[in-house]
Amino acid sequence: MAKHRVLIIGHSFVRRLAAFVQKKRHMHAFTSLSDIADIHFHGVGGRTIGKFRKFDLEVVRQIAPKIIILELGSNDLVKLAPETVGSELENLVRDLHDVHSVEVVVVGQVLRRRTRTSEEYNFKVGKLHQYLKVVLEHLPFCYYWRHRGFWNCKRDPCLPDGVHLNDLGYYKFTRSIRGAVLKAVKLVGVSVH
Repeated sequence: MAKHRVLIIGHSFVRRLAAFVQKKRHMHAFTSLSDIADIHFHGVGGRTIGKFRKFDLEVVRQIAPKIIILELGSNDLVKLAPETVGSELENLVRDLHDVHSVEVVVVGQVLRRRTRTSEEYNFKVGKLHQYLKVVLEHLPFCYYWRHRGFWNCKRDPCLPDGVHLNDLGYYKFTRSIRGAVLKAVKLVGVSVH
């Protein structure tokens, strides 16, 4: 199997994920994929879809990945309706494929927040989840990746801010992203262009 260039890109979760896997005890999660994938990380705190389009498409051009794991939408959802965020993500996914020749785009599920004031935000997360499952389903070069293991945790996967992940959360997130990479590698060359 050919080695595929993978770009994991998005908001602060990606930046923190890169730092997390650099810790010696977690590096194996992605180094074990080194025979099939050349993995790159690019994450910027506070990244929105608009800022991604403005600043990060150059990163996509430079790396020229076959696969993108996209972690976006959570910062947009603070101010925008879930349907607007979903529509913008769908348009971005199409552009990544059609304009930037990305063969497979994986859209990661936005995680709920665990703050006292996050009820409205989490409602919007649920609506975005429903929207993306429907609109991305018909795109053969894209799939929606649900991050498992975050909803029924016995221990809280978040830092005290209720937004960012702690070590347990990043352990789960690392495993989830690794699973998304493995699935995407299987789909390269299979998707309809």
